Amino acid sequence: MLTKKMLLGAAVLATSVAPANAAIVLSQSDIGVLDPGEIVVCDGVSDCGGALTGDYINFSSTQGNAAALPGNSSSQIAVLGGDSATLLVNRLVSAVSFDWGSVDTYNTLNIFTTSGNFTVTGNDLPPANGNRIDQGTNFRFTATFDAPTFLQSLEFASSSNSFEFDNVGIAAVPEPATWAFMILGFGAIGGAMRRQRKANVKVSYA
Repeated sequence: MLTKKMLLGAAVLATSVAPANAAIVLSQSDIGVLDPGEIVVCDGVSDCGGALTGDYINFSSTQGNAAALPGNSSSQIAVLGGDSATLLVNRLVSAVSFDWGSVDTYNTLNIFTTSGNFTVTGNDLPPANGNRIDQGTNFRFTATFDAPTFLQSLEFASSSNSFEFDNVGIAAVPEPATWAFMILGFGAIGGAMRRQRKANVKVSYA
């Protein structure tokens, strides 16, 4: 099993504009394995429900300008050289992840949040030599935020062929209003249970 982690703060990411105290933990794991609680919001099969815009191709097998992820024969996504594609998310999340294939130094991921932006390139994930089968360049990439963060969008860009990815997932965090409703709901359930217990009390006199 592949497991690698590294911490990137805003100061490390030369092109990021995140607050000085912001940080994300980058980790790598086996392709296709989502963390508990994650949901897929974009893949090559569904074409991301229209949330992915820009210049990209769908493909299902290795071709001249894109390499299929190992073990994945379904439709995947590739951004070709000089192009970019943006995935709208607009959700409060604790992490975002996707299957990243044949990582190259010229692949660039821009993470846009309301707290600031992060840029991750293949140089942050060595060896990034474009190998099409090695676990070191084909893995599930995860960016975990140091606090719940409103993720606006992800931009996938590549200066050469290609940036291959699939199965973008997020670990969503309930909005504050949702938490409030949940708390109220739990309170109502607790009150009903207490009332029920009281109604079932029997009093007897000798």
